[in-house]
Amino acid sequence: NRSSQTLYGRVQLQSRERFTFRLDRNQQVESCLVGTTYGGDRISVVLINYLGLPLHTCYTTTWHPIDLNARRQAEGWLYMADCR
Repeated sequence: NRSSQTLYGRVQLQSRERFTFRLDRNQQVESCLVGTTYGGDRISVVLINYLGLPLHTCYTTTWHPIDLNARRQAEGWLYMADCR
């Protein structure tokens, strides 16, 4: 988590296995999920708010660390994950 605030989210496979996380600033976590991935060995990364509503969704591979970030903008917050 490269943001100044705590980020909540989940990693999900196509076969519905999921890992939910809460990351404080500069915190990182590793997980292991077994199941069917999306095409091209991709997983779903979803950043959520405290109610569980999605703020950002993307699909990425697991061959690299996934950096998360949030930046304040004039119209609110922009949530990002470096999905490749």
